[in-house]
Amino acid sequence: MVNRNVLLGLAVFILSSTFGLSQDARVGKTVEPQPPGVVIDYLPSRLKDYVGSPSIAVLPNGHYAASHDIFGDGPRGGRTCIFESADSGRTWKPLTQLAGQYWSTLFVHKDALYIIGTSRKHGDIVIRRSTDGGKTWTEPKDGNSGLLAEGRFHCAPVPVVVHNGRIWRAFEINRGRYKWDALVMSAPVEADLLSAKNWQMSNKLVVDRRANIFKWLEGNVVVTADGKLVNILRTQKPAARAAMVHISDNGRKLSFDPGKDMIDFPGGAKKFTIRYDKATGKYWSLVNIITDPGPLEEPPQDHRNTVALTCSRDLRNWEVRYIVLGFRQGEHLTRDNNKFGWQYIDWLIEGDDIIFVSRTAWGWETPRSHDANYFTFHRILNFRRKTLSDKPLYRGPGPVGGGLERVKYNNGGLVVDLGVGLWAWPLPMDYDGDGDYDLVVSCRDKPYNGTYFFENPAGNVKMPVFKPAVRIGKGYGNIQVSYVGSKTRVLIPAKELAHFTDRKNEFDKSCDIYPRHEIYESKGRVRANQWKYCDYEGDGDLDLIVGVGDWTEYGWDNAFDSTGRWTKGPLHGYVYLILNSGTTDKPVYAEPVQISAQDKAIDVYGMPSPNLEDFDRDGDLDIICGEFVDKMTYFENIGTRTEPKYAQGRHLTCDGEVLTMDLCMIVPVALDWDRDGDVDLVVGQEDGRVALVAV
Repeated sequence: MVNRNVLLGLAVFILSSTFGLSQDARVGKTVEPQPPGVVIDYLPSRLKDYVGSPSIAVLPNGHYAASHDIFGDGPRGGRTCIFESADSGRTWKPLTQLAGQYWSTLFVHKDALYIIGTSRKHGDIVIRRSTDGGKTWTEPKDGNSGLLAEGRFHCAPVPVVVHNGRIWRAFEINRGRYKWDALVMSAPVEADLLSAKNWQMSNKLVVDRRANIFKWLEGNVVVTADGKLVNILRTQKPAARAAMVHISDNGRKLSFDPGKDMIDFPGGAKKFTIRYDKATGKYWSLVNIITDPGPLEEPPQDHRNTVALTCSRDLRNWEVRYIVLGFRQGEHLTRDNNKFGWQYIDWLIEGDDIIFVSRTAWGWETPRSHDANYFTFHRILNFRRKTLSDKPLYRGPGPVGGGLERVKYNNGGLVVDLGVGLWAWPLPMDYDGDGDYDLVVSCRDKPYNGTYFFENPAGNVKMPVFKPAVRIGKGYGNIQVSYVGSKTRVLIPAKELAHFTDRKNEFDKSCDIYPRHEIYESKGRVRANQWKYCDYEGDGDLDLIVGVGDWTEYGWDNAFDSTGRWTKGPLHGYVYLILNSGTTDKPVYAEPVQISAQDKAIDVYGMPSPNLEDFDRDGDLDIICGEFVDKMTYFENIGTRTEPKYAQGRHLTCDGEVLTMDLCMIVPVALDWDRDGDVDLVVGQEDGRVALVAV
């Protein structure tokens, strides 16, 4: 006999953890698991591919384009990745990758987007054009299509400047270690920029050792107040000086006086970008200043932990106006702690703001701050008004001078609701292999995009207080856990994550399990695509269950009329079966079919998150679904284990009332959490919290 009251004795608990962000025992400092700003791209450090050469441009339609190249010893080096934002930098999407493009600047000219740099590390000078906002590009095959000069050239994402009817950019040529010659390229603004014959090159100016310069590189072409052109170059050593090279009016000759043309320049040992602002009549830059009290253990060029906004009226006298970003600011940097930094910043003025992109190193796993693993976007509001007393965009651990002191809020002993940000995808499992259930929770949105491990230190108890979160990989939506015998399996659409308990993999390795990841055709938006393993008909092999959330009829939250009446349709949440007629090891999958209840397709209010377990303990598999709002629906199997048949759905209840969760976007996961012989639900919600619904 079926016990129909089993599902009525439910209790809801919010799971908790001790407060804390990831910590490093060597220094005793808390560190946010993700860098400040908007993350555009992330490259795991273990792959030895690193983010280089950030650049940004604003397109004629107001969209942003951004790029970075990849350097290091990993498999993806030597290419540039292009991204687009259609919402002023709040979100980004990848557009394409360009092989044979390196150290490059994005710029807009005559309504087209260009990228200019080298073909590789110390390669040819190449330029490409895109007329569709960065999706497709020309190929620099020869002197007529963007191959401008052959040789061992060097550069960075430095400014492209228009002056006196010509377009200008600086390069260097490398003749061996520490042998860097400065040069400038220019072309008429009306010319075809892809044609090499339209470009002229200046003389190659050898480093003048009389100025005590280690090397000069990554020059900025700048128009002076009297209408002349100079090339201001990073010198690497000394720490806070730069070289000002003069450019003749015709662009053919560079000159430098070591007695007059070394200028005091905060952050001159690292790459910088200088731009002129008409509104203030000043030149501005974002630079890496040195705040280490000394003596320096790390060389000047490796101090990238503090970003400052500087300005000058004459290019020779510079003032630090505002600290933008800082990590361990004012502390002594060593090889062991110099793992965080923002560098090679490229920026633009947009109205009253500065927008910028950074090659960002973040996390104790980074080899050094130079080897960046993030590509981030930032905005400085009302930059012209900033002073040293204003709050930075981010100030990490470390003593600081001046300005306001950050209020300390990290109480390491405080017990708080366990959460990860918008929104929680719970993956209960014994992640550390110690015999009890831990919580792994994935979040693909603000503010902590990533997958996090909350360790259970209490053993097999119903309500453990988990340890603070540790980031173990990137974040996913539509990630689901399946329990197959004694094994835990984790699926994303049409793929299974492999070796996910090995932290070196950072939840980033997967294998295909099905030939296509979209099984449902919709004319509108599909917001749920949730895959799980299940032996649906009890024949011993694993089938696939897929939850689909369809927003076609609903549209978006903009269809109320003046009386508050909803004028569109509902959300739909369907459940599909992909039956396996082969074996678990060698599956042969059929086409997806919808699972029905009472002769009608199962349809909950979006975000179905289906779970097939024997909830009523009668020997067959029932279904519990979540939804997009705040309820869960139970579909009892009134058939058999081998021939399932489902009754009409009914909402779960608690104490005689329909069970409603605190928020929406309800993602339940079914398992015997407290190991007492019945099936509980671990439920993720919109705000990133996780609840236990226990029988």
